Amino acid sequence: MLFTLKSDVSLTDLQEMNPALWILFSATILYCKEYNLPCKITSIKSDRENVRAKSLTHETGRAFDLSTLGWTEMHIHRFVFLMNSDYREIAAISASDLEPRAAVWHDYDGQGDHIHLQVKENANYNKFMKWDFN
Repeated sequence: MLFTLKSDVSLTDLQEMNPALWILFSATILYCKEYNLPCKITSIKSDRENVRAKSLTHETGRAFDLSTLGWTEMHIHRFVFLMNSDYREIAAISASDLEPRAAVWHDYDGQGDHIHLQVKENANYNKFMKWDFN
């Protein structure tokens, strides 16, 4: 299986994801597969009913959360670094320092909780597409 979903996350949420978010989603799956890491999506959209968040990235289909359970800190930091480096052009802007960030690690109480992946509104993802009609 390429990825799993937390029990309260609906598979139909994938249908409402922003097209640019699919770039991050695919890169996440490929990273997990390459390094034999669990790829468990813990939040997309429908599971957000009682969540108080700083932004509406989930609700607008521009974010998902990835569990870091079973990941080493080295892989967490490496993955976040790679995502922020490779996908800077489509990353959402951080409210704290106005820097674009595709991935943010949330480590609540030292539990290594999750990585939040996000894209900006109207992100131009054409750079990441290969169109060859020959």
